[in-house]
Amino acid sequence: MVEVREVIGMAIPRDPGADALRVTPHSVRLAAFAADVLFVLMAVLVPGVIAAGGLVWGTGWGTLGFLAIFLLIFALAFISLLATEVWLTGQTVGKAMRGLTVRRLDGAAPARTPAGLGWATARQSVGYLVVDVFGLGTLVSLGNRRHRCLHDYAFGSEVLGRCQADDPSLPRTTAARLTDFKERLETASEELRQRYGWLFSLWRWQARIVAGLITLLLFVKTAVTASSAEGRERRRDAREEGVQGAPAGWSDARLAAAPRAAETPPSGGLSTAATVGLFVGTAAATAAVAAGVALGAGGGGGGGGGGGGGDGPDAGGGQDTQTSAPPPPTTSGQEPSLAGDYEDETGGFQLFVAPADGGGYHVTWTTVETFGTDPSGCEQNSGPDTDPAEAVVTGEGSRYEGRVLSVSLSGGGGSCFYQAHDVTIEVVDQDTLRMCGGESTTGDCPTYRRME
Repeated sequence: MVEVREVIGMAIPRDPGADALRVTPHSVRLAAFAADVLFVLMAVLVPGVIAAGGLVWGTGWGTLGFLAIFLLIFALAFISLLATEVWLTGQTVGKAMRGLTVRRLDGAAPARTPAGLGWATARQSVGYLVVDVFGLGTLVSLGNRRHRCLHDYAFGSEVLGRCQADDPSLPRTTAARLTDFKERLETASEELRQRYGWLFSLWRWQARIVAGLITLLLFVKTAVTASSAEGRERRRDAREEGVQGAPAGWSDARLAAAPRAAETPPSGGLSTAATVGLFVGTAAATAAVAAGVALGAGGGGGGGGGGGGGDGPDAGGGQDTQTSAPPPPTTSGQEPSLAGDYEDETGGFQLFVAPADGGGYHVTWTTVETFGTDPSGCEQNSGPDTDPAEAVVTGEGSRYEGRVLSVSLSGGGGSCFYQAHDVTIEVVDQDTLRMCGGESTTGDCPTYRRME
């Protein structure tokens, strides 16, 4: 008789194949993770590129801004899709391909309840990013017999695997395992609808996305295999053997050589105090790492040279390696005026800085072709809607912020247009400025020196 236990009001059958479970080898778990990364990348590549491109269009954030937004979209999709998969099936796409499963320490799969969803989502987000300290916590798996990572300890989970030799009910091939996973995902999604109605529509929608992508992958695999004579012969042999595709032999062989979970000392759960201590300690470590990276990026100074061209104020020549310092005061005790003409080290880009009525400065960025052009006689074509008279940078000491205008020639007509950019200007010394477009740091900002 199948043992049944009640988990938060929902009957969860104990896995009848638990005795066939083995400790997951590191290489197999890593391969499953890599497959999950590629699968999510496939899911978000096109919509992510479109969304990131649309968000940075006209902002002057450039390539770094685009990459940052795309990585944020990828991270959110990775957390949400994998949490949905684990919640509904106890597996992810990559784990299903390798015969792995996520379990609670008592042997139960995540409950298909709101609490189970919260557990799966927290494990995929807080567990991976905070408790694992941006992935460093996975190294803990190298030092324990059941290969548990820090997030497994924090959330009372473990990842075990089974191979076809131990469990004949396990699909033999990777394609068959994906098909089985898709069917279980769809069945669980339908059970959600019947039990909760529209409440979990978002997660059911994500399940449909995953199922659709698996269908697409299997279709492409079949088409590619059928396109070659060798592939057609393999398919014919497979049909004669009653299977589809090639065996998932590599991971199965690794799992077959791994110790059985039942023969390995069980993992004990952490006490409440130990769990709280783990969360607090890893959160502090994660914050320290993040702060160190941020300070390192912000304190990069003028390392590395910039490109020689471009269409915005970030374009320019090599970077100055001096540390920034406020300009020296004049004999009257007041800061010297920044007004004047500046050029970058290549001589191809200029800054024209003029005092603005009411304080601050008007700053115009030009190239050799637009040298000396007054933006008030040009038409704006991109960037925030800005009147040239209102484009001003303000500040004091070594830092000024505001809006500058870059002037370019229109195609062949002899007329000109300007773009507005939000920038930060750092005063290196009385004759040197460093300008950063948008959210750039000084490590990516060209340096301009006062022209003789």
